[in-house]
Amino acid sequence: MDFERALVSLTYAWVPAQPCDALMQDWLPRLPPAKRQAILKLQVVTDRNASLLGLCLLDRACRQLGRPVALSELQFPERGKPFWPGGPDFSVSHADGLVACAVISQGRIGLDLEPAGAVAPLTLRRVCTDEEMASLQARGLTPTDGWVMKEAAVKQVGRGIGALASARLNSEGATIDGVLCQFIRVELADSHVTWLAVDRGGVGIETLRIDVKSLLVSA
Repeated sequence: MDFERALVSLTYAWVPAQPCDALMQDWLPRLPPAKRQAILKLQVVTDRNASLLGLCLLDRACRQLGRPVALSELQFPERGKPFWPGGPDFSVSHADGLVACAVISQGRIGLDLEPAGAVAPLTLRRVCTDEEMASLQARGLTPTDGWVMKEAAVKQVGRGIGALASARLNSEGATIDGVLCQFIRVELADSHVTWLAVDRGGVGIETLRIDVKSLLVSA
């Protein structure tokens, strides 16, 4: 594997709480038909906005890296991680009004975020060993940190939430399916805990907050 320095474009935005016709009209037609239908079936306005906004941020992040790719070419496996054939690896996450997207120039990446304090110790114990819990506590990390790190790790290797217990946290990061994940904590908002998982060190990160209004002009 090539471990040259990789660049990460990390874009984020706050999700509109009200229906956003311009967001739907400008961006929904760019998606594959099956993804369009999946978004239209979402009953909660903020869920619809967040799902679509995450893909808008993906488009912007790829442009930042100089790797623009048509959203219509995205593939959405039923239980796997969305991807572009031959395109850069990416990860999208949203929770409680915040949505973010990370794209890496080479290698694999996972991103997850949750509201601070969202995960209780008993919830984390379902997917952590005693050793993992003790390690997190010794490092001053919260149960929410542990959960978000695990989710980022499983996203890095392309697995789903059902694999959280398989991601074993350690002092160097985490291992899952024999793959080492290295973690980077990023500060997007005081209200949320956000972690990246990457398969290499020396990663450069460019973070950009996006004004949703700027996405409502067709590119």
